[in-house]
Amino acid sequence: MTVELQTLFLEFFTHLGIEIESFSVKEEDGKNIYRATLQTPDSKVLIGIHGKTLEAISHILSRMAEKKYNQKILIRLEVNDYLQAREERLHQYINKKILESQEKNEKVPLSNLTAYERKLVHFYVQ
Repeated sequence: MTVELQTLFLEFFTHLGIEIESFSVKEEDGKNIYRATLQTPDSKVLIGIHGKTLEAISHILSRMAEKKYNQKILIRLEVNDYLQAREERLHQYINKKILESQEKNEKVPLSNLTAYERKLVHFYVQ
């Protein structure tokens, strides 16, 4: 399925006029979750402000895959290692909040996090 998804998504990006340096699709954990990794000089267009455009495009790609294969499929689009860098910043933020909580010996509120970020925090803290 990864080759077919890669072809489908490449066609999508081509129609958008996105210049592609490299692109791959790999299944992450056998639960119909795929990571599409894209290297492009057009990253600003695809990522958008605070990654909102990237989230929207990931959602669109997921719906395209679901329609093609008639099953639930989740696509995580990684553009120029943006998600990896964002996750590293999140870990630094959480480490800071953990230390603050330990120093004050009380709960410390976290800023607004997306559902995905909350999930990452839970896995990280465990």
